[in-house]
Amino acid sequence: MRTTTRKRNFLLVATLVGALAGASFLSCSKAEESASSMKETAKQKAAEVSAEAKRASGELVEKAQQKGAEAVAAVEAKAGELQKDVEAQRVTLVHDLKQRLGTIDAGIATLQQRLTTAKGSAKQQLDESLAKLRTQRAELAERIQRLSSSSGAAWDDLAHGARSAVDDLEQAIDKALARFK
Repeated sequence: MRTTTRKRNFLLVATLVGALAGASFLSCSKAEESASSMKETAKQKAAEVSAEAKRASGELVEKAQQKGAEAVAAVEAKAGELQKDVEAQRVTLVHDLKQRLGTIDAGIATLQQRLTTAKGSAKQQLDESLAKLRTQRAELAERIQRLSSSSGAAWDDLAHGARSAVDDLEQAIDKALARFK
């Protein structure tokens, strides 16, 4: 009997070991299936997140491009306004300088008339003064011409120079008129 009991115990142990091995195999198989399923789910989630990120980034890029285009348009509009203002200032200044040049021409004409009645050294001095005034007048006319076709920083420099030249020439004419009465 002992042998039979041993065989039975052996068979029982063998059956249990077989059952445990089968359960373990089944458990491993299910774990692999579960891991594979989780891996697939993770891949799908990653793809979804990636697609969402691409969409969101595309929207941000589109918004940034739109804002950039709006900023460029605003700057261009402001630049256009400033250019119109500068152009208006240039036209006004050139007009004013040409009027003042007309007054200078009248002063030179008056001095030219006085030259015809002047005598001696006064006539010589007046003739020399008129020559200088005509040279300054020609230079001023050239400055006004350059000013009317200039732009930007050159315009500022030329405008300052032309204003200064007109002032100087007007003062010289006034002095000559007062001196040679």
